[in-house]
Amino acid sequence: MGKTSKINLLILLVLAVILASPLIFSSVRPDGSMLINGSGDNLWHLSLSAEIQKQMPPTFPGMSGIALRDYHYFSDALWGILSRLTGVPITILYFQIGSVLVCFLLSFVIFKLAKTFNLDDFWSIICVITTLFVGSAAFIKPLVIKNSTWSGNAFMLDQPYDQLINLHTGIGYILIILGTLFVFRWFSSKSVKFGYLAAVAISLLFGVKIFFAIPISLAFGIICLFRIKEDGFRSLFPALLLLVLSGSIFLIVSDRTGSGHNFPLTFRPGWLLTKMVEDPERFSVEGFYLKYLHYQSKGNWLRLTQMEIEKICLYLLGNFWIKLLGIIYLIKSYQKQRQQNLFLLLCILISLALPLVVTPQPDPFNAVQFGQVAIIFMGFTFGLFLSSIKRGKLLLALMIPIFLFIIGKDFFNVRKFHE
Repeated sequence: MGKTSKINLLILLVLAVILASPLIFSSVRPDGSMLINGSGDNLWHLSLSAEIQKQMPPTFPGMSGIALRDYHYFSDALWGILSRLTGVPITILYFQIGSVLVCFLLSFVIFKLAKTFNLDDFWSIICVITTLFVGSAAFIKPLVIKNSTWSGNAFMLDQPYDQLINLHTGIGYILIILGTLFVFRWFSSKSVKFGYLAAVAISLLFGVKIFFAIPISLAFGIICLFRIKEDGFRSLFPALLLLVLSGSIFLIVSDRTGSGHNFPLTFRPGWLLTKMVEDPERFSVEGFYLKYLHYQSKGNWLRLTQMEIEKICLYLLGNFWIKLLGIIYLIKSYQKQRQQNLFLLLCILISLALPLVVTPQPDPFNAVQFGQVAIIFMGFTFGLFLSSIKRGKLLLALMIPIFLFIIGKDFFNVRKFHE
């Protein structure tokens, strides 16, 4: 392995440690108390991993004999099995070892994805940084709304650096990028075996993060249809493999014993955007909802349409702001790498559209997880955009102070630790 490669790995490791730092400092104290960064998600995952050490399929933690159903627990099973095989305590494996390992692997596969666009080492590292560290425009909230504070998800969608306090989200990100790498390798090599590998990687998402799996699965299916012209009907075989594998995983984790289950998705167009402008913890616009009800009572559909467009623009500009330049890159370079750009565009558009029209049950706020595929790829394509323009380094240098401000306020925040 050459000197440059070792330097790249060292840089990726440093980035991984930074991303993993909130979990590295989480621990179980000698008196039995715990210091945890983030919400109660980590406590749940630790409990479930410990339960899996005892038996598979797992039972509900703290409720002996009650089988855990309708939950994607594959990543919990990974930590539980590794802890049992190695004898490393689950808390150390999860917080100190797993956090760095997941963040490093994620940084590495993003670096390799950037290399498929013929980028040099510098810009490949920048793509890793723009994918994982560039946040939303939520920092403008105190400037626009008086007496308000902000967080990275003010416009509903969480940012990768915030999501990585949950290692299962990190594993989901890895599978998204890994699946995309195999898809691109399928395009370049013309070998359908890489299509099968992509199908395997994407199908595993149904056991880790099902809301990540749906947008990229739909994009993958569309791409398989487009490839019929080049590969004939054998291009559909990877899509069929994905259907079989994902269906099998869904059957493993789902509850098929009940008789009165509702469909897991509900058609509720605009629900997420309404919550965004209503909730004081998000980007609450004073009087917006009252105006909406007024125009609705008057049947003023022109004004209602205008307000819906305003919400969509706020959603897009707030979550992506400068990262929207990535779309320009995908359009400008479309003729050079048509299939790769089409796949990324499909993933982004489907990921953005789903939370605007459907909500999961029983918790509709889980709709925001559909948008994580777009968050990842928009950050990545922003890095590609910077690499493609003459003054990309200058623009990057100008934006660094804002990026550091966002990270400092939203990521390195001691208030996120709980005892």
